[in-house]
This record gives sequence, structure tokens and C-alpha cells, in this order.
Amino acid sequence: MVLHKLRHLHQSIEASRLIMPERFNSWMEDGKLTPANKNLGADQLLIGRLQYDAVLEFEGFAGSPALLMAVVCAWLIDHDPTRDDDKLASPDIDVDMEDDDRATVEIRIPFREDIEMVRDDSGLLTMNGVQWSLAGSAIYDVDTAAVGDDQDAPTDLPYTREDQP
Repeated sequence: MVLHKLRHLHQSIEASRLIMPERFNSWMEDGKLTPANKNLGADQLLIGRLQYDAVLEFEGFAGSPALLMAVVCAWLIDHDPTRDDDKLASPDIDVDMEDDDRATVEIRIPFREDIEMVRDDSGLLTMNGVQWSLAGSAIYDVDTAAVGDDQDAPTDLPYTREDQP
């Protein structure tokens, strides 16, 4: 889903109670939409990718800077594990002191999100004469595989993962 990461990070920061909600805001900047047409199998398509900067702004922040940075880092580790593979830059931080105790803190985090569709006869999107709906793709975890079809050859016997029932 598009802007899912920004929304989820915003909600997580609000839940951390580091700052009053009326002093915290977030938005998207510098969005770049790249169309794609990649078949994901099972009537699913990757139709595009959105790369953008999520901007988080904390006005009158008087809390622990280390705690704020830790909340952001922990969220990125838990919810954006492909950052290195996507070659996304590290977050940028800008601090403007308002007085001796409070600052306006701006954190800019680059994100990349896929836009995926699934075939749906009642979907709102039409492409190539087919109806589609936006949806995250289903991931199928394979638990059995075989290389060939000669059951007498040791390499062609089915293999089942041990961690599967």
C-alpha cells in the first residue's frame, strides 16, 4: 500500500507519547513514481513503485533526543528491513533550538513502497481490458520441492523442509 510506511511510523511515534499530537506532524515530499508491469503470479501485478521522503516534524520538542532517535531506529529495523537492499539513504535530522529547553526537530526518511494489484472482476482499475484492485501481494511459502520427475534418481526425490508439519 502506498504511504503505508509513513502512516504506520506516524502512528507509532504518536503511541510512544514522546510529544503531544498537536505538536507532531508528518508528510510526504519529493515523491517519484516509477511505473512497472511485473507479473507476481497468482493474478497479481507490481504496477509501480513510489519513492519519497517522509518528513517528521516535532515542534517544541523537550524530550530526550536519544529516545526519539531510538524510537525511529527501532521502527525502521522492525518495519523497513529492505532499506539496505533498496539502497535508501539514512535519515537526515535538522534541529532548530527555540530556547534553552525546546527545539523544532525535523527528521527526513527516504522510503520506497510497491504498488500492487490483484485481478478482481469488480475492481475499480482497468488495465489491458482486465479489472484490478489494489492489494498487497500474497506470499506463498514453499515447503516441498523436487528437481525432476525421475523418482529413481536421488536428486529428483521430493524435499520437504524440516520445520514444516
